[in-house]
Amino acid sequence: MNIFRSSFLIITLSIVFFLGKNCWAQSQKTDLYFFHSPLCSACRQTEISLGQLKAKYPHLEIKRFNVLSSIHNQEIYKLLSQAYQVKFDSVPGIFIEEKAFNKFSLGVISQIEQILIRCAHQKCPSPNEKLLNQSNKKEEKESSSLNIKITYWLIPFILFFFILKRKKNISSQSSS
Repeated sequence: MNIFRSSFLIITLSIVFFLGKNCWAQSQKTDLYFFHSPLCSACRQTEISLGQLKAKYPHLEIKRFNVLSSIHNQEIYKLLSQAYQVKFDSVPGIFIEEKAFNKFSLGVISQIEQILIRCAHQKCPSPNEKLLNQSNKKEEKESSSLNIKITYWLIPFILFFFILKRKKNISSQSSS
């Protein structure tokens, strides 16, 4: 009877584990940042293709940014371009996982689809994470630069006090 209970428990836990793992993978979202303008015909084509991808891959989360209607959206576009180390000055602009695209073509849509297939089975970084990492690197660099500046100012003062103390020690020894 004990073996039956143990076997039942192991099988039940295995089923729960595998079902839970599959549910987790399917509930995971893949963020795509899409920068566009209502005046851009390539943006409209991209919008249609992205809509088709969304229907096919429900884990795709499309975040749209109209660069004409908001200076804030333009700033986000600029910051993401820097984080991805690309120079984008036109739309459409697409950021997904570790990739950035600045044009519409079937090849671009195919590359995005390959990313979506991969991200359906594993966690993929969001463009927002890339932006935060870039921001953290910038802060670390600024902090490091500040530390170096403080060190350069501090060394002469330490040397000055060391020399002054040494002179006092020499004068006190010579007077004795």
